[in-house]
Amino acid sequence: MRTLRALMLPALLVLGLNAPASADYVIVYGRNTSDAAIPNSGKIDYNGTGGPLVGTNIQYDTITGVSTPANQGVTLNITGGKLNFTTGNFIGSTATSWNFATGGSITVTGAVPSLGINSTSTVLLTGHFNFNPEVEFKGGTFKVLDAGIFDFKNAAIEQYFGITNGPLTWSGDLSGNFSGSGVPPAAIHSTTIGSSSIFNTAPEPSSLAIAGLGVLGMIGYGFRRRQVA
Repeated sequence: MRTLRALMLPALLVLGLNAPASADYVIVYGRNTSDAAIPNSGKIDYNGTGGPLVGTNIQYDTITGVSTPANQGVTLNITGGKLNFTTGNFIGSTATSWNFATGGSITVTGAVPSLGINSTSTVLLTGHFNFNPEVEFKGGTFKVLDAGIFDFKNAAIEQYFGITNGPLTWSGDLSGNFSGSGVPPAAIHSTTIGSSSIFNTAPEPSSLAIAGLGVLGMIGYGFRRRQVA
């Protein structure tokens, strides 16, 4: 998935700025690997008549700071964590995939007792789909989900991982696999859900500063050319 930094880098190269690009913050929501052998609760469904893909009460139980200013590599445990999502409506298919529109909504709710978040209805992540969700048919009943999202994090999570300039807009990828009925373009009804995760990135402040310098440099270059003319 393209992040904000990936979009900025070509512009910086055109402007001839050689300053090193700063690494993005990275946070991952997902499922504890020790639970991998246990079928995930929840459902993924598509009605087969042009509606959205819907994920309901899919188990999520970890938040990990992969690249963060504080507590990098630390995993927080979610109690009663649930992923719920609704994509945009069905927009087409191939022999091996279903494709859905952007928009819709995505949330992760749950309690994080170590942060003093004790209600399982607390919103830990909320956003929408910004890159067309796709379900790939891999043969038999096996299917793979991939979709791009924009989202916001619970402020306590950003603060724990040392992100003090929030709230940030995060860009990421919802991915996972599941088994269930359906061959494109027919209805989808999951029977078991395997892995599922949300890999999120957001630009560090220095990345944004570099982009600002690039814009100012182009403005200054244009001004100098007008002065010379």
